Amino acid sequence: AAFAERIAKLVDPRASSSISAPTTPPVLAPDERPRNTPKPAAAARSSMAMKIGAACAVISLGGGIYLATQNKSATTLGAGSPSEASKSTTINPLSVMVMPFANQTGDKEKAYIADALTSSITNDLSRIRDAFIVPTATAFSLADKKFTIPQLGKEAAVRFVLNGSVTGDKEKLRISAALSNTQTGAQLWTETFDGKQTDLFALQDQVTTRIGNTIGSQMIIVSARESEKRANTPQVADLLMRANALDLDQQSLSRHQAIEALFRQALTLEPDNVNAKAGLAMGLVLQAINFRGELKLDRAGQIALSKQGANLAESVRKTEPNNPTATGAISIHATTVGDLGGAIVAAKRYVELAPKSRAAYSTLGLSLTDMGDLAGARAAYEQALQFANPATPPAITYNNLAELSFIEDRPDEAIKWAQLALQTNPNIVESYFLLALAYARKGDQVQARKAAAEAVRVNPTLKLDIKDKVPWPGKEAAYRKYIETQYLPAWRLAGLPE
Repeated sequence: AAFAERIAKLVDPRASSSISAPTTPPVLAPDERPRNTPKPAAAARSSMAMKIGAACAVISLGGGIYLATQNKSATTLGAGSPSEASKSTTINPLSVMVMPFANQTGDKEKAYIADALTSSITNDLSRIRDAFIVPTATAFSLADKKFTIPQLGKEAAVRFVLNGSVTGDKEKLRISAALSNTQTGAQLWTETFDGKQTDLFALQDQVTTRIGNTIGSQMIIVSARESEKRANTPQVADLLMRANALDLDQQSLSRHQAIEALFRQALTLEPDNVNAKAGLAMGLVLQAINFRGELKLDRAGQIALSKQGANLAESVRKTEPNNPTATGAISIHATTVGDLGGAIVAAKRYVELAPKSRAAYSTLGLSLTDMGDLAGARAAYEQALQFANPATPPAITYNNLAELSFIEDRPDEAIKWAQLALQTNPNIVESYFLLALAYARKGDQVQARKAAAEAVRVNPTLKLDIKDKVPWPGKEAAYRKYIETQYLPAWRLAGLPE
């Protein structure tokens, strides 16, 4: 009731403390909307409050489902006393509570901004795989109790707490946020975001996205290290961390082979280590699909290498059906062998299991491209860019966008993406020949030949390889037209080897 009253006041500060049961308003066509619409400021507040209400409804449902299916001992957390929950619950290492953002603008009328951010961020974080996010109502109930970070962790049974504030003047806003570890009380990071009040909703989306990405990474990193301490010998934990550190670098055959060696060492010590199996599976299928030329594999050798990774991934999924890395490896293997239907099913599942993973969306985009769903592929790649780690620019996604742009006959755009991919990772042979194709399509044979020479320098065994490609299902005529009138002429004009 107290939380409902708070929402009512956000919608209308003059609202009575008596809250009646809500009714579902009729859906009005544009010409049926009331003529007496709110003034701009009031309209913005009403719209923001509606977003808060919708977010809270989703959060409550999501939290309830998680508690009912994942942690039966914590069923009181959303509905009862937080302290009661903490007494009966083992704290989930992927658990967080977003405390109400403080309104420090000096204007009480702007309190809705802080409250909206609290709800929006909570809603976004609820999408982190395997995470438990404390419902907003619980966070508000603890806001005035002046607890320390460790006390908040105990009261709400969470591993992380996010605090924030909003400051600003008539035109500008500054939003600050800090993520803390409840076990130590230490801050993991702080960040500020600046924007104009006129761009409030865009600013909120920016804040939500960036905090969601960062907090997800921080939570997973900390919990993964603790999981390794619990489940692995020190030597295996060290091998896994070294492999994970290498995985932050740009793709190359040597990097994948180094990661493969580390995972194989770990499996020698612990043959059933799921993390090592899944990581090795992904590494093998990526080597097969991306480095066939450098490995000097014929078609049978490529499929055999990819199959090794797929077999490992399937063994992982027998014990962990929802392992995202193994699911992604299955999708990439299906793409390699031409099973486009299987690739798209696994790729969509990969995204469901890792909804904030650049790699998942990039894998989905690749599958959609092979299916001939170019609009869907572009949307997936845009999502991949949104969730990319700023510390590791997504060269492969840039490369995939270059391919997609060339297929769509946008050579200038293809050149832009291919150059960006090569600036980030100069070892992607496909980006060189895509650059050559795009220049050839524009009629710039000089630049096309230069790019083609670089492609051959990086991979001396490069040859035209389209016979194993599967035509777009249901769009075979369009695929043949693309190959015969666009791809092959550009390849030959660029002087690429056949």
